[in-house]
Amino acid sequence: MTSETLNRAAAAAHKELPDMGFILIVTPFGDGETAEVQANYVSNCNRQDVVKILKTLLFRWGINEEWMREAK
Repeated sequence: MTSETLNRAAAAAHKELPDMGFILIVTPFGDGETAEVQANYVSNCNRQDVVKILKTLLFRWGINEEWMREAK
């Protein structure tokens, strides 16, 4: 995955959603059990906002997951 590829994807997302913020996360397919996750992202949002959004989503998606009981 090159940064050029991600930038083209970001340009396409911006073209389709001109008034919206977006975060595009790309990762190789895995089996869900892979210890090391490789991911890249591109966004038109501030980094602090991306972190806040991802934390919120993880909390919502993981609320009933065992791993979430240990996360604060």
